[in-house]
Amino acid sequence: MGAALFYLLWAGHTGVAALVLAAILVAHYLPAKQRLTGAVVCWDKGRWALQNGSEAVEMHLQRAHCLSWLTFAQWRQADGTILRLWLLNGDSERDQLRRLRVRLRLERGV
Repeated sequence: MGAALFYLLWAGHTGVAALVLAAILVAHYLPAKQRLTGAVVCWDKGRWALQNGSEAVEMHLQRAHCLSWLTFAQWRQADGTILRLWLLNGDSERDQLRRLRVRLRLERGV
C-alpha cells in the first residue's frame, strides 16, 4: 500500500494520495473502535443473546438475510439498541457459520 501511495505522489496525484491515505487511516481506526469485537452471538433455549466476556445480553432478531457469500442479521436489545452483524464466508469458522445460517433460516425463513 505504501508503494501505491508513493507512486501516486510521484505521479503528481497528491489529492488522490491524500484521499487514499485518509481511507486507510479510517479503515484502521473503525475496527479498533468497535466495542463488540470478540463478542459471541449465542442461541440457547429459544433465545438469542450477545455474550461479551462474562456479560450476556438478550436480543430479539428483527431481520436476517443469507446469501451464498454473505450473512446479515439485525437484532434489537431490550434497551432499544440495534446490533447488525455482517459476515463474509471467511470471517468465521465454516461449521459455526453454517450453524448460524441454519438457525437464522429456521427463525426467519431467509
